[in-house]
Amino acid sequence: MKKLNKIVFIDDDIPTNEYHKFIVKKANVARDSLFFTTAEGALAYLSDISTKYDFPDLIFIDINMPGMSGHQFIDAVRGLPNFNEGRTALAYLATTMTNEDVANFAANGMKYYYFKTITAVGICKIVKEIFNIETSAKPIPIIDHRARRI
Repeated sequence: MKKLNKIVFIDDDIPTNEYHKFIVKKANVARDSLFFTTAEGALAYLSDISTKYDFPDLIFIDINMPGMSGHQFIDAVRGLPNFNEGRTALAYLATTMTNEDVANFAANGMKYYYFKTITAVGICKIVKEIFNIETSAKPIPIIDHRARRI
């Protein structure tokens, strides 16, 4: 099965990052995945990449980040010398989206924006949508951990 080389998630919420780590591993859609809690940290990492071929295939960024926002991050990434829009897909992650938000995303040149958190099946659909790569994650069964009444 074909896989992406690298996916990057940037979200200041640590539990969301941990969940996405689990999902990316479960879905088995990428050889490597990186997780950052600050846009500045992710930008520093991306700035040190020497060739466009080492850039991640897919970058998810939370829109509302402390310090550097998702919008500012996207603008900065697009300005990096080794960034190639045809090779690296940029995607916003948001907990809410209004029609105005979607219009702003489009005005910023963003093609991809998703509600967080992403499921294993969801990440497979995203990879299919963006890269036309077939993957086969199965839904994770829901386990009810609540105490039973006796």
